[in-house]
Amino acid sequence: AYAADLNQNLAEDIAAFTCGQTIVANTVSLTDKAGILARHLHRRTLIWDNLYCNDYCPRRLFTGPWTGRVEADPVLLNGTGLVETDKLLLQLMAGQDRQMLLAAAGVPEAFAAVESCFWHPVFSHQSVPVYQHDTDAMLAALEHLLWKWKGPLAREWYPYLFGLKGDLLLARGEMAKDRIAKTQTPVLADHLMSTQQTGSPK
Repeated sequence: AYAADLNQNLAEDIAAFTCGQTIVANTVSLTDKAGILARHLHRRTLIWDNLYCNDYCPRRLFTGPWTGRVEADPVLLNGTGLVETDKLLLQLMAGQDRQMLLAAAGVPEAFAAVESCFWHPVFSHQSVPVYQHDTDAMLAALEHLLWKWKGPLAREWYPYLFGLKGDLLLARGEMAKDRIAKTQTPVLADHLMSTQQTGSPK
């Protein structure tokens, strides 16, 4: 019924977009269930790829490999709105080597210590992995990335790197109350400080 209604009311020269079986899909192609539906629309179909978008999680940034897609499918990137970052992501989507791209963009080797936090989003029905990382090494890498790395991409990534540093300090119980109050929203600051005092949330 959905496809029939669109066919009846939408001009044939208007293309259809699909983002897959979920809005942020782990895998998507024009041969999956969403693609099969789109083919019933009798019009050109394109994939609207939300793999790297972060408008629903603005404190996060994703720079992992472009996977779970078919290179031959027509794809539009729903990007971050950050010019240098989106240029990098488009190059990833074009199949260029990720490590070579990062090096060419001037991303320091220290990023390797924290890149797991900037990989892919958590997809629907995916369990969140237990966080087991060397936070000492990550904090040391962040000191370099935040204060030594300069350039256009460094400016775009600064808020995300700084946010990760705060998250690590919170996880380690090393952020003072006044720092929590200064860096977090009032609602989250109250929650974090109450948890810090009692060992459990309100």
